Amino acid sequence: MSVQIRDIHGHKVHSEEDAKEGVYYLEYSIQIEEAKVFFDQAKVKGSVQFEDSKGHNYTLLYKEDNTYWVYKRVADSSDWF
Repeated sequence: MSVQIRDIHGHKVHSEEDAKEGVYYLEYSIQIEEAKVFFDQAKVKGSVQFEDSKGHNYTLLYKEDNTYWVYKRVADSSDWF
């Protein structure tokens, strides 16, 4: 897979193709102030998990080079009965 790099609200964000909907969510689906909370928390804690409006799960990871990565998380099948 190829890595995509975007500037989202002043943050350099990397992602692979499978996380493009999560990137879109951070950039266009929520207000800038809401996205800022995710970026701030990822910077403080190292990562933050979020869910888009379609119920897909993602992780926003902060790297020491002041960049962010969005990864798609796969649902844990052990949660099903």
